[in-house]
Order: sequence, then structure tokens, then C-alpha cells
Amino acid sequence: PDNLFVPFYSTKAQGAGIGLVISRELIRNQGGQLQLLDNPNGQGTQVSIALPI
Repeated sequence: PDNLFVPFYSTKAQGAGIGLVISRELIRNQGGQLQLLDNPNGQGTQVSIALPI
């Protein structure tokens, strides 16, 4: 969904909506990338994190 990286957006009653936002910023600050992809089998999500070595 388009809202995954929107700060403070959550579909959960107890959710703060900042987990992915913080994760992406930490990874970007290290020169990396965080991507969320549809799982090829149609169930769930794949997370790809790439960091420079």
C-alpha cells in the first residue's frame, strides 16, 4: 500500500506508524536502500535491504 512509509499512519489500534519510517531513514543514512515487494507466491511481503560495503 501507498501508506507504508507515511509517518504515524497505522492500521493497528496500538500501532505508532513509525517503524518502517525509522528503519528506512537509518538505512538511507548509511547509503543503503529498503524496499518492500509483493511476495511472488501472492502471500505477504518481501523486504529487501541493501547496504554498501
